[in-house]
Amino acid sequence: MDGARQPTVWNVPPPDVEPRDARLELARRYLHIFGPATPASFAQWAGIRPRTAGHAAFDALGASPTPVRTPVGDASILTSDEPTFRAPGGHAAAARLLPSGDAYFLLQGADRELLVPDSDHRSKLWTPRV
Repeated sequence: MDGARQPTVWNVPPPDVEPRDARLELARRYLHIFGPATPASFAQWAGIRPRTAGHAAFDALGASPTPVRTPVGDASILTSDEPTFRAPGGHAAAARLLPSGDAYFLLQGADRELLVPDSDHRSKLWTPRV
């Protein structure tokens, strides 16, 4: 009889990386995937305090983030991603299907407005139920 089984849990030693370096790499990856973004949106996504750790991570990236203005406010992108943002856009797909668990489902607040401008569509994508 197949059904729910006990999960297999693997324990591995912690990585040999300083917490500060790990936070910076996390901020770089966040900006690459979710940019344009703000320190506050990064902090909320990462589950860290925005005024301290979120801003500190963005500040510690130095020249890597480039300030940008979006329809929902000021934010940053990775400087290395700027050519992609400046490239001419192609034709928009008639439909964009996001699989369950897609990273864009994790967006919050104004970031959702940037991805899906129509509030009726946002309420269908991000329902109040789990």
